[in-house]
Amino acid sequence: MESVEFSNMLSGLISGKESSWTLFIDTFYPLIRGKISKMAPHLDVDDITQEVYVQLINNDYRALRKVEGGFPSFLNFLVSLIENVIKSQSFKYFRNLNRHAENTNLEKKADHRFSIEIEFTRREEESNLKGLIEKLDLTYLEVMQLRSKGYKAREIAKILNISQNTVLTKMKRGKEKLKNLLGSEIKS
Repeated sequence: MESVEFSNMLSGLISGKESSWTLFIDTFYPLIRGKISKMAPHLDVDDITQEVYVQLINNDYRALRKVEGGFPSFLNFLVSLIENVIKSQSFKYFRNLNRHAENTNLEKKADHRFSIEIEFTRREEESNLKGLIEKLDLTYLEVMQLRSKGYKAREIAKILNISQNTVLTKMKRGKEKLKNLLGSEIKS
């Protein structure tokens, strides 16, 4: 990005111009998303991306107003901001996970058999579900595999280059087919 174009974009961001924000998102969204995906695959990338944007606009664009220097300085600033948001959100995520684990541990202490049976059942069901998904027609297979990996319908649509409504339809019909497959396996 040339220095004049960068300066115009930065001043437009600070003044809240929609065209500057569109340029910013078009230019830096892949960097932001990639950094988050690489550093924190356990977090929801879209949520963290939104938090980065929130940090940029908080307190009347305070963070953006502090940017000094040209484009390389801005890149360093943006990467640092992304890393700080990831650290903050990861801390919250793991703190909540630990709280949940502590509560779960109390439940497990009350009945040791509970935890072993539940975990065994969960793994068995997960394995069975993956096996059933593999039996689906190619029409539903890709969508259901991506969904089972945690992708949202919007993300699946982008990956497969199809409309979000098509993804939702394939997910609904794929679930119906899975129920039928599961029903036939239970009968046999």
